[in-house]
Amino acid sequence: MASSTVQQISRLSKISQLIAQKKTDFDNFQQSLAQARNAGAVVAGEVWLQAQLGELFSQVQEQIKALESAATLDKSKAILDMVETQLGNVLWNVANGASQTLTQKQKTQEALQKEYQSWIEENGILLREAEDHLDKALEAKAAVERERQLITRLRAINDRARTSLKEQDLGRLEESIRQWHDASGSKQLCTNIVKKTAEVGTFAHTTELYIMQSKLSNQDSEYTVLLRPPEMDNRSDLNIRGVSSVLASDRQSLVDMTQRISQAINKGLARSFETNRQAEAAPDTGSANVSETPQTELREFDPIEILSEQRAESALNISNLPANDLIRILGTLMYRLVLPESMLEYFERNTQLPSINITTNDLELPWELMHYNNRFLCLERPIARMPMGSSFRYFDKAPRDSIRRFLLIYADPDENLPLAQNEILRIQKRLQDEWGEHVVIDTLLGKQASSALLNNALIEDYYDIIHYAGHARFDKSNPELSSLLLHGHEPFYAQKIRRLTAGRPLIFLNACESGQTANEEEAQQTIFEHGLKTQAEGLAAAAVYGGAVGCIGSIWPVYDDAAADFAVQFYNHLIEGHMIGEAMRKARIFIRQQYPEQVTWASFVLYANPTFQFRPIT
Repeated sequence: MASSTVQQISRLSKISQLIAQKKTDFDNFQQSLAQARNAGAVVAGEVWLQAQLGELFSQVQEQIKALESAATLDKSKAILDMVETQLGNVLWNVANGASQTLTQKQKTQEALQKEYQSWIEENGILLREAEDHLDKALEAKAAVERERQLITRLRAINDRARTSLKEQDLGRLEESIRQWHDASGSKQLCTNIVKKTAEVGTFAHTTELYIMQSKLSNQDSEYTVLLRPPEMDNRSDLNIRGVSSVLASDRQSLVDMTQRISQAINKGLARSFETNRQAEAAPDTGSANVSETPQTELREFDPIEILSEQRAESALNISNLPANDLIRILGTLMYRLVLPESMLEYFERNTQLPSINITTNDLELPWELMHYNNRFLCLERPIARMPMGSSFRYFDKAPRDSIRRFLLIYADPDENLPLAQNEILRIQKRLQDEWGEHVVIDTLLGKQASSALLNNALIEDYYDIIHYAGHARFDKSNPELSSLLLHGHEPFYAQKIRRLTAGRPLIFLNACESGQTANEEEAQQTIFEHGLKTQAEGLAAAAVYGGAVGCIGSIWPVYDDAAADFAVQFYNHLIEGHMIGEAMRKARIFIRQQYPEQVTWASFVLYANPTFQFRPIT
């Protein structure tokens, strides 16, 4: 009996030591588990093992407590047998190996966390650098709206990644990393901003070009031309001034040439109209039954060199030349007849001219189309013009939210401008597809285009851009009574535009004289009779004098895909952050490349400060 008791005591002592060892092992395992979990490691299996070992250890403790009340040696022996069985469970051996695994997981996860942290910090440095470049770009008037939006998006992604790392939400963190890498342009962000800033170059400065016409006693014209370069880098080129005398017959030939361009456009419109009619009338056999009009290669030539035997016939008889060639001749003649020689040298010597703002009292000629060295001035430089007259009104404009607001108007009281409606709908769809939630586009179509609604649109200072496609009437005797024609032939006079315009919207008028339009039986016609003179004295002047940031008028109104694409390109560049003159230049270049036989690229004139830039979308 005494011997059995001694054996039990010895056995109990060994079990107590084993329990202490298992307790130490269990504590070490739990510590490793906690450290691995804090490091963000995946430990689902180890958590289950912890629960199992905890249950075993609780059972051991209950058995040891029951040993104190065991009445017999046999009872205590049975309890010790059960304790030894519980302490010998294979899970204790698994726990020893799991502790090592947890330690490795912890180290791996800590290394990964350092990578995550480094990635987040590097992104933060990149974003701060990009924001510094962005500030300089905005100051230089660079078109970096897409980059600014990208910075805002990347900043949000990086902030979410930082929060996810702090909260050990690795799934969300990995999603942020994917979003960052999927963001188009993130790798070239700083490079693109610096490049766009450099591209602005001298465009943010304005050269003032004054062309003042005075009539001589014999009806010839004398032009006093002044070119005043901007001050840049604490220096300024000297003003250039000169006087040119232009024969009345020469000047009249320039005006007549604009009419010839209208006639050439009308021929092209008629051919296109007839081709489309034949195509629509032809049965659908799966292939084209009407041959496409072959594209005529645009000839690059100097119209002054009319003695060339090869080109003598076309140079002496220009009535049958394509419209683009006529524009080239017109542009070259304006450039060489009117600008003094000192100014010609300046333009040809300085290839990096700033933007140009033309102020003139001769509003019958499209000075933007001046042509030299096989280049059109309006394709080389941002160009705008301002009419002479009353002082301009300027309004403080409250900061906008993240939306650019458009009002698109189609007015067709005679129901003979179906392509004008297509223009409006095409612009609406393309802008919505491109900018989504960043634009709001309202439309006034047909009967909706009423004077009452347009009154509200102008006085409420809600719209950033107002685009009108439809009829207009230009009053030569009283330009203030020039008008847009709304539903029911209701006139919307120029003086109303001037008086009601609130805020500083941009107004785009693709408007033609009533009657020179298209219907199902007749092709569209376009004329230059009202031209720039009546527009500048009427609708365009009313808009800018009323406080609009600018007004775009059409020399030769054309309602087709090219006109819609021109507007879309212009608006896209404007929203991207380009200065208004540069947005116009880029739209001209694009349309000239896409529609080489058409003159839509040359059909619009901008009345504005060419360096105006809409505030960035925020």
